[in-house]
Amino acid sequence: MKKMKQLQIFQEEYNPADSMDETESQTRQIYRHLVKGFRLTPRDARVLYNCDRLGARIYNIRNGQRGVPRTAVRTELITEGKKRFAEYRIDKTT
Repeated sequence: MKKMKQLQIFQEEYNPADSMDETESQTRQIYRHLVKGFRLTPRDARVLYNCDRLGARIYNIRNGQRGVPRTAVRTELITEGKKRFAEYRIDKTT
């Protein structure tokens, strides 16, 4: 339920014309998503950014590749019933 609420909040705030153009890479789009404080799962990445290899994009972000700064991305393994998946986030520091 909490996950659905977060995705709903993101979709309400999400405006593709606001921060992304059609040529922006998946890595940059995902980086912007995480920097805004939202979490991302492989399913969310597939729906929002047409990205089937989220783990590879996270690797790029962690290593400062593809035009994004090197950033620490936290991984949390989630279990729902018999399904297990990763959820990625960037901790906001003040």
